[in-house]
Amino acid sequence: MFQQPQRVARGLPTSSTIIAGQLPVSGINARDAFARMRPDDAIDLINVLSDSYGMSTRNGFQDFAINLPGGLPVPTLMSYYPATAANSSVSSRDTAPLYNQIPIPAPRAALPVLGGALFACTNGTIYDITVGGAGPWAAAPNVSGRTTDYWSWLNYQNEASNFLCACNEDGGYYTYGGAGFSTGFSPGFATSAGGFQKVVAGPLPGQIDGIDPEKLIYLTAWKRRLWFVEKNSSRAWYLPAQQITGKATQFDFGSNFRHGGRLVALASWTTDGGEGLDDYLVAISSQGDVVIYKGTDPDSVDTFSIRGIWYVGPLPKGSRVVDPIGGDVHILSVLGLTQLSKLVSLGQIAAEVTEQSAGRIDPLIRAYMQQFADRDGWYVKYVPREQMVFVGVPQVLSGQGPIQLVLKIRQNAWSRFQGVAVSCINGHDQLVMGGGNIDAPQYSTGGRVLQLFDNALDMVALATPTSGNMIKCRMVGAYQDFGSPGMFKNFNMVRPTFVAPVTPSANLTLLTDYGQTEAFTTPTLPQPSRSRWDQANWDQGRWVGLSRPIKKWLGVNGGGYAATCQFDYVAAGGTRVTSVDYNVEQGGPL
Repeated sequence: MFQQPQRVARGLPTSSTIIAGQLPVSGINARDAFARMRPDDAIDLINVLSDSYGMSTRNGFQDFAINLPGGLPVPTLMSYYPATAANSSVSSRDTAPLYNQIPIPAPRAALPVLGGALFACTNGTIYDITVGGAGPWAAAPNVSGRTTDYWSWLNYQNEASNFLCACNEDGGYYTYGGAGFSTGFSPGFATSAGGFQKVVAGPLPGQIDGIDPEKLIYLTAWKRRLWFVEKNSSRAWYLPAQQITGKATQFDFGSNFRHGGRLVALASWTTDGGEGLDDYLVAISSQGDVVIYKGTDPDSVDTFSIRGIWYVGPLPKGSRVVDPIGGDVHILSVLGLTQLSKLVSLGQIAAEVTEQSAGRIDPLIRAYMQQFADRDGWYVKYVPREQMVFVGVPQVLSGQGPIQLVLKIRQNAWSRFQGVAVSCINGHDQLVMGGGNIDAPQYSTGGRVLQLFDNALDMVALATPTSGNMIKCRMVGAYQDFGSPGMFKNFNMVRPTFVAPVTPSANLTLLTDYGQTEAFTTPTLPQPSRSRWDQANWDQGRWVGLSRPIKKWLGVNGGGYAATCQFDYVAAGGTRVTSVDYNVEQGGPL
């Protein structure tokens, strides 16, 4: 009997393709929905920065001065750098430009020798820490007993000398440097000329007439004049041109504060309004009114007039929420980080949606503001050497200390820094210094000042300059559809490419279909449900020469219409991720 041949069902042959994923070089995007992000956006970046050749781990920090009395945070660092100061002596960096060579700061052989002077404000007083080291540290005369360690300050040079002028945020005006005054300062000036001097009220030379300097809480310079903010008021006071003391004249901004509040800060804004370069005086209230004046001489209504009033929303606690950056002024408020030039030209709503503004990070700032706006520790600070803008956020994670939101200016890309336990950041010549914050386990005792971003490791101790910890990093790029939106895909392997001075230890978690990121997976602990690099640290020795990138396929198991990877890794400063490849098996629409 004839039998029909049996048919065997045959499926289509599977095919896997290697697809290059995009690195998140555009930085964190906290504004757009996951499905609307660009492929080069980031869902999260911790201690990882966009650079010219990929994504780089930030550099670490080391002790500069320790054992400051009181064992308290150092919320303010003040830098005195007169015209006669020598350049600071610092160790050189390897700045090789090739993509597979990383500038790695060498272990510190000795403390840098600073030009000028560096002061740490803590324990209710000021300490000269210029020489660095372990102390002991002597408190500055005439300053002890302040109720807050938050100060505003600037360097001011006139025909008499070079000065450091500073106001305590709870009240009090002090000067440092120079000589020639014999009266008007607190007792002891005649025997300690050039030290910190408390300016007192009075009509004599070296005094301030018109207001008690104990009511002055903030200062700035505009059109060769020093301007001050009076405590708990809407009033400002200004001195005669090129003088650091003398007759003070009042100027009240209160009638322009439509939302009420007190005067918090003053700033000088340079812009081209069609009449050439000019400096505008900007006054910011605690409730978010931004008042801009144009002119030359505030004593004359003919040469000093209001340009306009704008609104940015209430400000967080403190006066460090305003910073001139590259000819512009940035203001930190509950609405986010506002660029004054965009605010004036576009208005607040339009400025928020422009790529040139900080709109991509503003929702994250707002979330922090909702919880911590009433805490000390907010600041915005431009650090020219690193080409970064820092937004300091008070303590938000137990044991992690403060968080900094960081804008890499050239790449216009935002990241988050964690583990940099500082209350403030300040540039001094070629160095970047940070005032230590004790809200982290490693700084539970002893006030200190840190030298930032000049080491490959974190927490390098003063006594053991070759010690330190690797830096904990996270990189989560935007979800990608890999060229086939709406088609289901299986993801089999992922291959990151590192160029690293010290071999990192990494964990990888595959995320699919717009799920949320997971808790940080510490690479030194076993994670059986996630891919680990050969189940152990990626070798143990240092790579020599870095002549080739280091890459390895990691197995993953997951499927979806879109995917990304959460990379949690521990690495040395300068470690660079240059690419991420995916092994993708294409499926159908269901």
